[in-house]
Amino acid sequence: MTNTGTDGLDAGGAAEAKRSIVSRRSLPNGRAVVGALLVTVAAVGAFVFTNSGDNGPNTRYLVLVRDIDAGDSISAEDLAFEPMTLSPQLADIAFESAGAGSTRAVDGATALRFLHAGGLLLAPDLRGTAPIDGSDSTNIHELTLPVPLDRTPELLARGDRVTILAYNSRDEHTWVAFEDVLVLEFHAGSDGIGASSEGRLTLGLSDPRQVLRGTHLSFLELTVVLTTRAADDDFPEHYAGPVQPDRLSETGEIFNER
Repeated sequence: MTNTGTDGLDAGGAAEAKRSIVSRRSLPNGRAVVGALLVTVAAVGAFVFTNSGDNGPNTRYLVLVRDIDAGDSISAEDLAFEPMTLSPQLADIAFESAGAGSTRAVDGATALRFLHAGGLLLAPDLRGTAPIDGSDSTNIHELTLPVPLDRTPELLARGDRVTILAYNSRDEHTWVAFEDVLVLEFHAGSDGIGASSEGRLTLGLSDPRQVLRGTHLSFLELTVVLTTRAADDDFPEHYAGPVQPDRLSETGEIFNER
């Protein structure tokens, strides 16, 4: 008797059934191959474009080509520009070739510490990196004096010019200690409890004799006169007072110098 159910399938039928449910993986057609190739080419092109400019740092900074001792002057021959990448904090105090890093900005500056050849040049390591008010910063003596705040202009600032008068109470003479000199710094002190009545004034002087004379007279009572906007009128060397009215000429000239 012939079995007509599923159990009645012969071996050949079973093999045919297996072949009918297994799908064959077909090869990609031509359009798919071209599409994949274009995607690959685009990815490679994007990588090359992104890295085409990545050949090293483009910004150049000043470095030293020889050792510089503390207190020595730096010249343009001591410097060179080297490309490098710096952190933002370091870049702010370094000298960049496209900005404040022109060798003119540091030519003649004084090293405040020993600087190694090949080292990066930084602004805190230098003093007098730029002239003030057209003055030659490579030939300046810096003299700091105590000055009375009640006889010193309150808004005195770096770059101003001042004349400092010295009054001798014993003979009632007033002398010119410094005339039309450059202000490098002025510190008025704090306004808190116990604040000093004196400020500190730093002057830039080119003549050593002026330093000596002014220092001697600075021990008298000082008055600071702001002369930044003054005409080029010379002060008399000293003034002898008190002056009586009959001792003045019609032009106000002083006759009783002692």
